[in-house]
Amino acid sequence: GRCTGRDTLEVRYEAPIGLRLGPDTVLCEGSAFMITPSATGVSYLWQDGSTGSALSASSPGLYWVEVFRNNCSERDSIQLSEQALPRFELGPDTALCDGEVLELIGQTLPGASFSWDSGQTTNTLTVTASGQYRLTALLNGCSFSDTRQVAFNPLPVLDLGPDQTPCAGEQIALRPVSPGATIAWQDGTTAGSFEVSADGLYWAEASLNGCLRRDSVVFSFRPVPIVQLG
Repeated sequence: GRCTGRDTLEVRYEAPIGLRLGPDTVLCEGSAFMITPSATGVSYLWQDGSTGSALSASSPGLYWVEVFRNNCSERDSIQLSEQALPRFELGPDTALCDGEVLELIGQTLPGASFSWDSGQTTNTLTVTASGQYRLTALLNGCSFSDTRQVAFNPLPVLDLGPDQTPCAGEQIALRPVSPGATIAWQDGTTAGSFEVSADGLYWAEASLNGCLRRDSVVFSFRPVPIVQLG
């Protein structure tokens, strides 16, 4: 007699995992990018040996991940490149005197757009008031900002009064009131008062927090009349 036997083998094909890391990406200098695979229900192996479901990348390079499910695996990679920031400097914080003007200038960066906190869209700004000023540059999707603090100090108070015509022989004391300021007179002295006994132009200069104010007064002494009784 003849012996026969039969056996069967069932073969099932797993659906593709469908791994996708996305397109190559340009990062702005100093930023991080979270690489998140599209696959679910899988285990992961990244190029650095880690096995998390996502990877945070902060430097340019080639990144890849291999995923596993039911004895099947797929691999995908993504290239990250870095775009330099459009750097510039507005300069150090500055103190000026009332009435002065400061021009803030961000360096010219070809192709970049600029915006100030005030809404202006040039790389220069005329400043006449105290405050913090911020300029942002945008180039190829990457932005950089710098700020500068500007303070305007008040001018010192100084008033020598109107021109005077005292009588000859009188001695007039000029005593300007200028709180907190130092006083310098036209002859180089720095006393708080100045004695006048002769015709001339007299001036004083007050200095406070680096700010100066000058005032002057003219003295014209009148001769004393001579009275003869006989």
